[in-house]
Amino acid sequence: MTELMKTLRTQHKQGIAIVSLLVLLSVFGCGPSTNDKPSPAAARQLLKLRGYDFDEKSFFSAVAANDVIAVNTFLAAGIDPNTKEESSERVAIISAASSGNLEIVKVLLHGGADVNATDKGGYTALLRALESKHDEIADVLLAQPRVALNVQGANGVTVLMSYVWHEREDVVQSLLARSADVNLQDADGDTALHGAAQRGNVNITRMLLAKGANPNAKNKLGGTPLMWAGVYGHEDVARALLEKGADATARDNDGRTAAAWATKNKREEMAQFLRAAEKKH
Repeated sequence: MTELMKTLRTQHKQGIAIVSLLVLLSVFGCGPSTNDKPSPAAARQLLKLRGYDFDEKSFFSAVAANDVIAVNTFLAAGIDPNTKEESSERVAIISAASSGNLEIVKVLLHGGADVNATDKGGYTALLRALESKHDEIADVLLAQPRVALNVQGANGVTVLMSYVWHEREDVVQSLLARSADVNLQDADGDTALHGAAQRGNVNITRMLLAKGANPNAKNKLGGTPLMWAGVYGHEDVARALLEKGADATARDNDGRTAAAWATKNKREEMAQFLRAAEKKH
């Protein structure tokens, strides 16, 4: 008889858990756009039935587990979406963006997460998504009207620099229209224009120059965009830079000009072109 009672109690608890799960699914089945939410008290009870305590540690556990229903429930229960995890000092949206949890990112944005919150390294969710190559998440974050475009983490790389490196001409054009700063420098002193010159993308080079990019910006080694063009033999990029005032006679910290860099990298035709540009200066 005792065993039977234990079995019945177990089945009863399982039944409650299943019913609770069905309630959660019905409440949040349409994703973050639904307007039907339980009261905070009811949401906390549902979390308990799902095995979560209503605290920050459990909230971040749900985010890490990519548990969309639980994260939605935490938000309905009144958790602050911008609370920082003690160990990493990250807010939930940065953790989700870094891990590639797209649906969690969407839920958190709908729940009031600050798209411009930074971690202890100074990185936003967008910068972390780009760093981790989670392009879909980056697109969602970039679509937020108030997203900060000129923030820089410890490595100094900006949103614009990232998209220049990936040669996303469409996004670069959009970022420039949204007043992304073309002359910010990363930790090595490189600008977005250095990246475009190294990549050999003449279209992006012209876009940046048209928005006021400095053709003679020097990185920490004294390198200019024209020198990068010389290293890789990108003559069309070099022409675009020279047209906008690039100085072919400029020297880096070791005294090398763009022509000297072209020669060093066995780009002889490029070296001849740059030497001719030096004489015209």
